Amino acid sequence: MTRAMGSGDGEKRETGGTIRAISRILNQEVRWFERLLHLLLEQKDLIIENDIEAFKRNLRDQEECIAGIQRLEKRRIEKIDILGEILEIPIQELNLSKIIDMAMEEYRSGLMDLQRELKKVVREVGNTARTNSFLMDKALLYIQKNFDILVKLSQAYEMYDGEARKGKDDARTMIVNRKV
Repeated sequence: MTRAMGSGDGEKRETGGTIRAISRILNQEVRWFERLLHLLLEQKDLIIENDIEAFKRNLRDQEECIAGIQRLEKRRIEKIDILGEILEIPIQELNLSKIIDMAMEEYRSGLMDLQRELKKVVREVGNTARTNSFLMDKALLYIQKNFDILVKLSQAYEMYDGEARKGKDDARTMIVNRKV
């Protein structure tokens, strides 16, 4: 059975401190997700520009963001576990929406704002990541089609070496190595 947060004075202080900690962590998560979104939007431009070195740096920065998000998520889960113990609520039943519903009024609106902001930025990150994946797939398809054309051309025509002599099918006369 669940009960309203902060029934007794000691529990109220402990609950309030835990909720403040969860709020701070959520706020930091939102900032990390915003940074990740910025990097994904930058990545889209790098894909289009075909800037491989900048793309690699961008991926390293994305990995750093994801690691930061994971660290914060672990801390948030730990705090939610503590809150569940304080309130004697099974951890499986405790999520942000439930915490908001049960929170004292002074915390409720801030938590609701953070929840909305987090949902929005996570949705934008997902959409942008899908767009980037689509662009990369199309770029790879374009490369594969061009490669296939080069291979077919090398098979369709006799090759000549640099001195305009009809060459044999060796390394000097091949435009493209068919085994690649």
